[in-house]
Amino acid sequence: MVSRRALVLLIALFAIGRSAFTQSAPDTSVCYRLAYRSGGREDPSQLFAEYIEVQTAHDRIARSGMGPGKSLEFWRMFLDGGTWEQSKDTLFVHFTNGFSGVRYELQPLGRDSLLGQVAFLDDVLDQRPPPSPVTAFKLRCEQAHLQSPAYTQADADQARRERRLDLAKVSSPLRVDQTRYRASCTQGKGEGCTYGFTLIARYENPTADTLYLARCRPEDRTPEYGIVVASDNTEFAAYGPVWACVGHDYPFVIAPHTTRVDTLKIAGPNVFDGKTNAPMGRFEGEFRLIYRVGSCWTGRAGCRLGPRQQRSERFRVDLVR
Repeated sequence: MVSRRALVLLIALFAIGRSAFTQSAPDTSVCYRLAYRSGGREDPSQLFAEYIEVQTAHDRIARSGMGPGKSLEFWRMFLDGGTWEQSKDTLFVHFTNGFSGVRYELQPLGRDSLLGQVAFLDDVLDQRPPPSPVTAFKLRCEQAHLQSPAYTQADADQARRERRLDLAKVSSPLRVDQTRYRASCTQGKGEGCTYGFTLIARYENPTADTLYLARCRPEDRTPEYGIVVASDNTEFAAYGPVWACVGHDYPFVIAPHTTRVDTLKIAGPNVFDGKTNAPMGRFEGEFRLIYRVGSCWTGRAGCRLGPRQQRSERFRVDLVR
């Protein structure tokens, strides 16, 4: 039998071994408040999330939000599309809108805090900002200010249905012209190559309602789009474009039961490591094209439904070396 003294020692060791990753058995999520080190031209605390929630009950979902007095002007586009993973003692939290991304890497600092960095994956102004230091303090989730939509059981069921449809090869309204592309060096040489290929996209409106495709600028001839890795939400594609969009009232209008065809010039890399200047993202493998499709457009009065991501079927990209 274990002595009383040994039992007390085991309990004490267990308590010491608990970190900010640890949660009680009945919990379905862990929440943190984030503190950033101010400095430089942009204040990270005014751009990036103030609160994050790491859900364990549903599909590695992460939610986020800003507290009272903080603006959602920048972070609003990352309220959807949050995922997380844990590798050894590091927690990775990734937020994306299908085009740009923000990635947190956090490690235990104590029982109730994490220390790490946050990186903006798409550098719109080509300034390649270095990652910013961030500290995450654990708190009760009822104290967290979260604006991300709640991830419900219905959402989990829908995600499972979409995975089953993908396995069954059911066609998406967004299609590409090939199942395999070859990306060749279009600029530079060696490790400094920019690789590119041409993709023809077809979006069919299968509904009886008018739909709207997001357009970055009013003068753009093609929709706003993204390229994502098909197999892993936590890894991003080197071909993901960089967008510097403006607000306007000129989306692409897709009439019921009609098809829009666009020729897209895909190129990458578009993101570089802030310290080493090395290109970031995957160049080869399986990818998907993403459009943002809505039943109304964001600039329209009374439009409360933001555009949703529409993903194509998988296609493969190989490099021509």
